Order: sequence, then structure tokens, then C-alpha cells
Amino acid sequence: MARTKKTSQESARIPEVTRTKNPFAFPLKPDTPLGNAMLIAEFADGTHQPVDVVSNIAEACEIAESDLRLGKPGKRAATYVLWARGVDGAYHVATRLTL
Repeated sequence: MARTKKTSQESARIPEVTRTKNPFAFPLKPDTPLGNAMLIAEFADGTHQPVDVVSNIAEACEIAESDLRLGKPGKRAATYVLWARGVDGAYHVATRLTL
């Protein structure tokens, strides 16, 4: 099947998708509902480990602080990363927590 070139009039009817740097529909605040967001601990040696599923940034902070206190001596997470689903359906970094 041969492809035909669209005229400028036909192209004008197709709305363009506006891409922004923010993969979420709105700015994220501590109490913004994120659905099932994943809190991941990242260690200085480059390894990472899932911590918990959280619903917002405030909950992620509480759980990260608790995980830090209960963690193994000598194996302390350097950063906690919160991943949440964006408007495109993929997971994106919502925030990084360094405690």
C-alpha cells in the first residue's frame, strides 16, 4: 500500500501533543495522591532495593526515615527514590529523598 502525503489542510485537523518536562499532569506536593508509587532505596555501591508502596510524598518520607533507622549497620541507603506513574502510563521519578 502506497503512502500518500498529507496536505497542510489535513495535517491541521490532527492536534499536536504538547510535551513538557513534567511527566505528571500537575505539580507534585507532599499530599498529592500518587496511586501506587514505589519507594526504592539506592545505595552508594550502586545497588538498589524496593522498600514499600506508598500513596504520596509525605508517606514516602515517613517510611524512608523509618527504613533508615531500622536498616543494617554499614549498609545505609544513600538516597530514596520515589517512582510514580505519569500521564503517559510509564513510571517516572517523582522525587529523590536524601536523609
